[in-house]
Parts: sequence; C-alpha cells; structure tokens
Amino acid sequence: MELDRAEVNISINDPNVTKSNGTAGVMSDIFDYEVPYGTIIQLRPNDVIAAYFKDASAEMLATDAYEVVVTDPNKIRNEVVASGLYKDIKTFDDRNKVRKFGQTKTVKAGWHIIIRAKATTVLVNASCYFKLTALRLAEL
Repeated sequence: MELDRAEVNISINDPNVTKSNGTAGVMSDIFDYEVPYGTIIQLRPNDVIAAYFKDASAEMLATDAYEVVVTDPNKIRNEVVASGLYKDIKTFDDRNKVRKFGQTKTVKAGWHIIIRAKATTVLVNASCYFKLTALRLAEL
C-alpha cells in the first residue's frame, strides 16, 4: 500500500469538522475532527494548536481551560494530548508563542481529534476558530 504524505492545516473549513457551542463552566467539545477513511493523521512534537474562542460578545478569559483529546470512533476511550490555559493557544502567527504538542500521536481513520474548552460563558461556535498542523498519510 502506497501512502501520500502531506503537511496539513486542519481548521473549521475542513468538511470533517463538526462544531458545537460550549456550555458555561463545563469542559465542552467545540470542534470535533473525524479522521477520514483511508487516512492517518500524525501529530508530531513540533505541530501546533491555535484557537480563538468567543461568546456572543467577548473572548474567552485567558485563564479558562482547554484540552485536545483523541478518542476512538465510539468516543469511549479518551486520551488528552494537550491541555492548559486559553492564553497558551490563542496565538496564530508567532511560532515562538504557539502551543506545540511536544509528543507524537498517530490517529487512525474513524478516530476523533476533539478540541474542548471550559469557559465562564457560553461559547458560540460561529465566533470560534482553530488551526491544527499535522502530517496526513493517505492511501493512494
């Protein structure tokens, strides 16, 4: 089996991303990327996660929490691959300040990469966006 290897930027524009609104005070799934059939996503140590979270009027607090979780197709087993404070992931353009994964994680087809946030207010997904860099391995 031959694989096509390509650098990818996964964002809200990807057709495999599902968006949801957040619930105030609860760690909520905001973005859910399902790895397509015939594809493997590899998160590498220098790959980055950046996100902007907002409610109807204001940005999420810098001290609110986020996490990136990899889960199986049935969403039974969860593995947190990144977590911290919102201030750590809200930069998109400064490579010296963006949040790097620091580890390698291979995510198979059908599995999910979920970006969660625990904000003090209700997050509105229409006002939120993200970018995740990775290596895509796709069957030719």
